[in-house]
Amino acid sequence: RPRAAAATAGARSGSTSPAAPSGRLVGAVAAFACAMFLYVASEVATASWAPTHVAQAVGPARAALAASVFWIAMTAGRFLAAAFAARVRPGDLVLAAALVALVGLALARVPGAAFVGYAVAGVGLAPVFPTLIVWLDRHFGRDAERVAPIVLGAGNLGPVLGAPAVGLAVAATGPAAVPVVLAAVAVALVATIWATRRATRRADAAAVG
Repeated sequence: RPRAAAATAGARSGSTSPAAPSGRLVGAVAAFACAMFLYVASEVATASWAPTHVAQAVGPARAALAASVFWIAMTAGRFLAAAFAARVRPGDLVLAAALVALVGLALARVPGAAFVGYAVAGVGLAPVFPTLIVWLDRHFGRDAERVAPIVLGAGNLGPVLGAPAVGLAVAATGPAAVPVVLAAVAVALVATIWATRRATRRADAAAVG
């Protein structure tokens, strides 16, 4: 009975309690960790490989501007996201942002539109990190302090594993394939966020019910 009462109290507060099924908690942590890993991998790989992609068209001297355009757009996107953060659910905002990033990377494949595409990708990726943290805190409640280091640790693996993997793919296919490879990572990010959003909504609905 004390355990049942604790579980009921946790459900009413909207937070994950120690009495919650451990399998469900581990699955949610893994989903957020995977999303963070893919986000950081996408961010670092885009900034690293965009200049390589555009160098064929604009030359090495101007190619470095692609990374600058990406980072400037990401900075602007963070300020822009602040206007929506209070009115949009974190899961919805993260999913929409990842979709915008995917559109931008697809646009970068179009001849003459690479700089615009990478700018759009920067705007899209901008809200993902801070909003993922907000989403994590709201979903896990009092367990967020234990979960956050795991998720952030997974994010740190993005540059270690994700960016080099993109480099291997580019080395095998050529610089022209950079946007395609980056878009593939973005597709994985969108799919992971969509699945995480769906799972957390079910868990939150079950807790309320």
